[in-house]
Amino acid sequence: MGASVDRVLALDPRNLRALVMKGDSLEQAGDTKAASAYYLAALRSAPPADRLSPDLVQELRRAQQASELFSRRYDDHMRAWFKERGFDESQANSRFGQALDILVAAQARLSAGAAVFLFPQLPQKQFYDRADFRGSMRSRRRGHIRAELQGVLQDAAAFTPYVTG
Repeated sequence: MGASVDRVLALDPRNLRALVMKGDSLEQAGDTKAASAYYLAALRSAPPADRLSPDLVQELRRAQQASELFSRRYDDHMRAWFKERGFDESQANSRFGQALDILVAAQARLSAGAAVFLFPQLPQKQFYDRADFRGSMRSRRRGHIRAELQGVLQDAAAFTPYVTG
């Protein structure tokens, strides 16, 4: 059945029944994060309930309930993970606490393949104009940044790339 659902989704990525079935398959396999993404894709793609068959409305309600359950579990998991590492719930109003709230809420809205972590009070810019960094450009021309990097690179323990070949 999985290959058939994948073929349907390849031809029609917004097929509601196939999206729900793919979510069900992933849930049964234990991948609730991916299952939730497919359920949410079905819910976002669905027309108003009065334009759907009753059985499909019921399937979408079930998908919504499952997605909400997975979201609560993820929220609990993330909060427990951070608490184990010293993040106190009394810090919930801090910028990091707000970022954690955004992360948990955003995960409930993500579609398959998307990833996001927003940090409050920081501009959401993919690229910055060089003109914004005129002072740092002068330093770079003087070689300060290069010299600092070369010093770090001389100590193999001081710098390890996060991506290796």
